[in-house]
Amino acid sequence: MHYSVVAIEDEKITLEDDEQNTHTILSEQVSNVVKEGDVLVQVGNAFIVDEQETKKRKELVHKLLEGLLHAENEECIDKK
Repeated sequence: MHYSVVAIEDEKITLEDDEQNTHTILSEQVSNVVKEGDVLVQVGNAFIVDEQETKKRKELVHKLLEGLLHAENEECIDKK
C-alpha cells in the first residue's frame, strides 16, 4: 500500500493511503527527508519514500492540470 504525505507539522506527518484513510506517524518513523506530495511505503515499522511512485503521481497530476488549463483556454476562445 502507498501513503501520500499530505501534511507535515512539527514531529508529525499526516498520510493518506490508497483508500483515502488518514494516518498520523512520527517523523522518526521515516528513514529519509520527506515533503508534502511524496509517496511512502511501509517497511516494518518504518516508512521510506517510493521515488518511482512519487514521480509517477506528480507527472499524472501535471498532465491533469495541463488538460484542465488547455480545456479552459479553449472554452475562453470559443466564447469570443
